[in-house]
Amino acid sequence: MTDERQGREIESLNGWWHTWLDEAAAWEREELLWPGVSTDSLPMRAPSAGWDGMEWGMESTRVPGTLAQARPGYHGVAWQWRPIVIPEEWQGRLVRLRFGGARQRLEAYLDNRPVGYDLDGLNPFAVDLTPHVRFGGQHELALRVTNPGGWRAAEEGGAIGWGEAALPGSRDIGGLWGGVALEAAPRLHVDDLHVLAGEAIGEVSAHVTLRNAGPAVVAQVRASIRDAAGFQDTHCSVEATVVVPEGGEAVQTLPLAMADPKDWAPGRPHLYRVIVEARCEHGMDRAEAPVGLWRVAEGDGRILIGDVPLGPHVGETPDPLEGEGPSFPAAEREVARARAVGLDVLVSRGWPATPELLDAADRLGLPVVQTLVGVEDPARVLPDARGLYAALAQDRLRRLIRRDRNHPCVVAWRLPMARDAAAYEPYARLIHDEDPTRPVIAAHGR
Repeated sequence: MTDERQGREIESLNGWWHTWLDEAAAWEREELLWPGVSTDSLPMRAPSAGWDGMEWGMESTRVPGTLAQARPGYHGVAWQWRPIVIPEEWQGRLVRLRFGGARQRLEAYLDNRPVGYDLDGLNPFAVDLTPHVRFGGQHELALRVTNPGGWRAAEEGGAIGWGEAALPGSRDIGGLWGGVALEAAPRLHVDDLHVLAGEAIGEVSAHVTLRNAGPAVVAQVRASIRDAAGFQDTHCSVEATVVVPEGGEAVQTLPLAMADPKDWAPGRPHLYRVIVEARCEHGMDRAEAPVGLWRVAEGDGRILIGDVPLGPHVGETPDPLEGEGPSFPAAEREVARARAVGLDVLVSRGWPATPELLDAADRLGLPVVQTLVGVEDPARVLPDARGLYAALAQDRLRRLIRRDRNHPCVVAWRLPMARDAAAYEPYARLIHDEDPTRPVIAAHGR
């Protein structure tokens, strides 16, 4: 029997955190780790004042938020910490920290032990706490966030230097700008859901990646479609049986076809949602993704939805790091305002459009060109820095595309580099492998 209670639970950690600026940390000389580093390889870096010494001179900052709000122009290490409690009823599930974004490098500590690391922070990422927690117990969570500097607002500059290394470019901010949450997930869970349109209108396929952190299991996977009003098409569902190996993953493609499909187009956005449920003897998991039925292409230097080119009125997505920050109400207002003044498409510059804004643009029918910020030809950085730079740039592209590729409002990926640059085609191929449905345009295109 499956236990319906064994689905996901999320507990927000947003709010006020203790913060201490570690101005004595020699961060410029620290080794930078590559994407995918094992937690067993994480270095131990205590605060320069000691774990207890941070209480002297600490202040409170809000998460999500940026250190620029508290100390404009601060470059270096900041510690942000707070207590967390792992509920007893989460026993038997995975416990993860979910980050909406943190810049630049984030090092996570639980009870003064290193448990997680991310060197980019532009996209969401997770830290697995399961091996380190006591269920029903309290822990001290501390995050060491390092800002090496970067662009000013709305710029799209080159690589960022960090000692002898070079990182893909991004904004000159620091801190937990994207928010933090605790998540309890089943050991067998949906790790990725990618929905692709078929050859005929109304045909879609759900590509489901199941990941298993426990013993091998036989899972039942079911996909269905609901329209924007929440009504499920009972004729549009499919099931499959999948064997997921111990500690491994399995990928299943589930084809779906709608009886009376309606397309997604600017100004008349008919929106669907694909729902996937995975069940096994230990529990169940559920994932959803938005779906819009369209064909998008590039022709004569213009983006076409179906055979209709996008209109000429172009605006820019709002800066998510200013004002209210990333929030659904603010995003809804921004998209409604853009529609009201007659904009045909929004282009992100300097910082990718947030998931909140893309959700609003999906619902209100406003196309978005999503910029894959901060990547350039690795040949422009010093030879000894090219390997790490290329790995980080590719990791950034993959993570951002996987985050946003189900949003129908995203009609193209924009690379802020010249089309004839030597590195453009390898990046474009990587993007096409992750999302074959949309064109890739250069900075001078739209």
